[in-house]
Amino acid sequence: MHRDVKLENILLDSDGHAVLSDFGVSKMFLPCEQHQAHSYCGTLGYMAPELIESSDAGYDMAVDWWSLGIVTHELLTGGESPFETRSVSQTRKEIIHRIIEDEPCIQNDLSVHAKDFISKLLVKDPRKRLGGGEDGAEELKRHPFLNGMNWSDLEQKKISAPFAPQETNESQGSNFVEESSPISFAGSPIFSAAPQTTLTNLPDSEFPNCDDIFWGYSYVSPSVHCS
Repeated sequence: MHRDVKLENILLDSDGHAVLSDFGVSKMFLPCEQHQAHSYCGTLGYMAPELIESSDAGYDMAVDWWSLGIVTHELLTGGESPFETRSVSQTRKEIIHRIIEDEPCIQNDLSVHAKDFISKLLVKDPRKRLGGGEDGAEELKRHPFLNGMNWSDLEQKKISAPFAPQETNESQGSNFVEESSPISFAGSPIFSAAPQTTLTNLPDSEFPNCDDIFWGYSYVSPSVHCS
């Protein structure tokens, strides 16, 4: 169970094949274990309702299929989330409310199969979610959106990728957006997108909301990564 599937954790190798990265909050299970987890972890915009609510019943692999639904929508729409807006004024509480209570806002110009695939991955009940049953990933593979895919060839990287990164110098980082570069902080989300506020000598009534100060960042304390 990965628990943090998102665009930032999907990388391309030199041939353009997608690779899932950052297994820092993932959880492995022994064959004899019940495949349930209880920790609150991940990135809010990609977290499934049952993970956010973190009930005693816990959650299972279906949380990753929910995240895949968010990622699929973003990839097909140029980065638009079905639950978040691009406004820097949206609060954590608002995002949580949309994920738990609202239906996903799926763009109408997507194909019928794409919309159906995404909507079934974003079913709030994990037992009814695509991939949430006993068949798991096999259920996803049977969806019409993925018709024609040779899964064996895909796994063995025999299918040519539609895009291969062209980089003559590995340190140049031309395939990364500016805020991902470790060289300069100038393009960081906190400088480029968040409201510019000076904290010195502000009265309490005008002190900025912490959600505004840290817009574009997510953090979960390692102390809660217990299961």
